[in-house]
Amino acid sequence: MPELTQYLGAIGVELTQDAVPDLTLLNRIIAAHLKNFPYQNTDLYIAGTKEVGQRTVNSLTADALYTQLIINKQPGYCFQNIELLAWALTSLGFEVNRHLVKILNKSSDQVEPGLLDEEEFSHECLIVALEDHQWLIDTAFANNSLRTALKVIPERQVIGQEHYRFISDENNFYLETRTKEGWFCLYAIDKHPKTKEEIQAAHQNLVISPQEFPIRDKFLKMGKVTDEKRKTLVFFKENKQGFFKSINNSYYKNRVISSIEEFAIVAKEKFDITVDDEVRGLFA
Repeated sequence: MPELTQYLGAIGVELTQDAVPDLTLLNRIIAAHLKNFPYQNTDLYIAGTKEVGQRTVNSLTADALYTQLIINKQPGYCFQNIELLAWALTSLGFEVNRHLVKILNKSSDQVEPGLLDEEEFSHECLIVALEDHQWLIDTAFANNSLRTALKVIPERQVIGQEHYRFISDENNFYLETRTKEGWFCLYAIDKHPKTKEEIQAAHQNLVISPQEFPIRDKFLKMGKVTDEKRKTLVFFKENKQGFFKSINNSYYKNRVISSIEEFAIVAKEKFDITVDDEVRGLFA
């Protein structure tokens, strides 16, 4: 298992001996993790192009994730990114619970009873118990990752210029964000914490299930969140086109991506991610 000092060195965080697991440290780790580990679904997309029996389910152990994300500098998708953070926060003394998530990405008024029955778990987030509250952490939702821990309470919360709220039912927390058109539901979080084995089972299902998952089967995606910007790069399987979008507060920058070669150039320029020949060949 990697040493915690190796992870902290990789994200550029120096701690004194009297550091304690408080909210300040939590948000400091989140910011550094976001800065150093962008999102990419490349491994997941490659798996989706293969027959089910030929797909490989990557390990979520701390050793495997440290090797991939830090030593090999290959960013990962949601389960990979968030599991590395879960290990680090636990090692720092935080009380960390793992939760499974169903992606919705719908206007809040379109979220109706029974909708979740049609969805499978395809994402993971963390909830940390701290200062008599629960705090949501999600560094692995591409360009929509949370910049700080978000208190799980019904009141509206503001991070910079971004507004969030939680809606709750018997079994789920629904995370919503405010857009120009109104409230938008990002996803539903199962309230019940999961074991590592349950997380691994959901991860395996995402990789090998014959059911279609857009994040695995429809597009390549990269994303990064910093203090100033939210960036995303997408390339669609169906029409072999895509887009790059950068949001800096209220300033939007959009660019059409017309080929996999252009996608590769932007991936390197904006995310420092290399798109190799295997991936390019999938769109030949």
